[in-house]
Amino acid sequence: MQDYYSTNTFPWTPTDHEGTYDIGVTAWSEATGSIGQSYMSVTVNPRINRHTPAVISSTNNPLVALYSAAPCPAGLQMRVSFKSAHSSAIYTPYKPCDGLTMNFYLGGMLASTTYTAQHFLSNGAAGPVLTHTTGSIPSDVALPSRSPLAGPEAPTSTSYPFLLNATIRGTTFATDLYGNVVWYRTPNENVPFGGGYLVRLWPGGTFVTFDDDPVNSSHACHGAPATVCGDLQFLREYDMAGNIIRTTNWTVLNGEVNALRKRQGHSAVRLITFSHDAILLPNGYTAVFATDEEVRGTQDVLSDVVIVLDTNWQVSWVWSALDWLDVNRAPMHVMCVAAGGGCPPQFFNTQPDGKVFTQALDWTHANSLYYDSRDGSIVLSIRHQCWVIKINYANGTGDGHIIWRLGSGGDFTLASGYPASDWFSGQHNAEFHANGILTLFDNNNLGSPPIAHGQAWSLNTSTMMATPIKNVDLGVSSPALGTAQLLSKGTTPGRPVRSLPTSRRASNTRHPARLPLISKLTVGPIAPSASGTFTPQPNNTAK
Repeated sequence: MQDYYSTNTFPWTPTDHEGTYDIGVTAWSEATGSIGQSYMSVTVNPRINRHTPAVISSTNNPLVALYSAAPCPAGLQMRVSFKSAHSSAIYTPYKPCDGLTMNFYLGGMLASTTYTAQHFLSNGAAGPVLTHTTGSIPSDVALPSRSPLAGPEAPTSTSYPFLLNATIRGTTFATDLYGNVVWYRTPNENVPFGGGYLVRLWPGGTFVTFDDDPVNSSHACHGAPATVCGDLQFLREYDMAGNIIRTTNWTVLNGEVNALRKRQGHSAVRLITFSHDAILLPNGYTAVFATDEEVRGTQDVLSDVVIVLDTNWQVSWVWSALDWLDVNRAPMHVMCVAAGGGCPPQFFNTQPDGKVFTQALDWTHANSLYYDSRDGSIVLSIRHQCWVIKINYANGTGDGHIIWRLGSGGDFTLASGYPASDWFSGQHNAEFHANGILTLFDNNNLGSPPIAHGQAWSLNTSTMMATPIKNVDLGVSSPALGTAQLLSKGTTPGRPVRSLPTSRRASNTRHPARLPLISKLTVGPIAPSASGTFTPQPNNTAK
């Protein structure tokens, strides 16, 4: 699925089932508003036949294979197991049998390695044992150096055997805990090297990205390479092999957003880029950040808009920070210049003299979204406000009001005995867990010294009391980027990136002792801007 844009082609690769597909295309004239439509049918043939019960095919990604099996009886389920001579078995999730051929992506494999694979039915029946040898990683795929400083130990090595290295404007890749590459994002004609970044892995084995328009980016960035600058025009979902599943863009969404805001009695926004995060909601909808550029007084201001898209990626709900937060509050007071670090490639608003603004207040810089299933709300990490806030989404029926603000100057009081220095600043990756604990990565930009922390918070919303039950000194400075994740065994890794050396260590009166190190992997840069977040991945990397 592709939304309106100035291109007249789109790639499409069905991988789940054979069949005859009807494809409809609508062309829309922005100048006249007229539309034209055309339809065609495409027949996709199965990869197996009655003489071949199963086959493994290579894909565009040499570390990803496609396993195809004959149809299985309705009511049963099928999955695939695969392993090398030196690894334990990896299992895909089960898929229900529906009378058509069964197709599975196999991922998490080492380069130039032979694997055996076999499918199993839920009634115990098994398919033939097949072999597949992965390809080598092309020499033109730029990967940073990797050095495992501490080997993995159980249970981490079995429950979370992979790390996704989501670099910014570089090659996104995954490694095992020894630093061996087991997947990378395949460059193609739609995504030049460095032309955007991977945002998240989604359930089902797909991933979502923000990608640049190479032509527009070249103009906006004045010829600067995609490794350092781009317009992040597209929101895209890909499969594991790198095939585009669906795509939209902030240019067309800006019109949809403003049409909805007009019906609600709100003023228009000016979207200029996608930003930081996009999550899949339980009903199949998508919540995504976009940057809004607006003038307040004499100041150009960069704010954030949360856009919720339906399953066809059409706008269904919108929230704007400028509707609910005080624009005069700016605890970090970060100024952006066009194409500067963490800033959009260009500004559009003009000053009273008619000239385009050369700098803007980076007022909110929201960087993570989390859906709270307990009440259908959405939790935002707003880095430059040094707040984590919960907004009233109410599964699409909410008015967007702020339910609470966590952080210095917010709605919660620190529990007795905890110093104000325990409050976070410049934070990333705030999310709740099944036990009700909120974790985040505290960049501690306003700290003295600004040593990063991994934090876990217990929130009492009846008394509005906040308790930092974990506040772990990571021993490094991470002025930007980072993530913290609660693992199933209770381990909370804080993964600082873009870390700067420091000879000082922050004292921590609450938790002076360092937690034992389970695994540590150092990743070297491939470009000055090529840094990002490391996310532990569970032992299930196949689709």
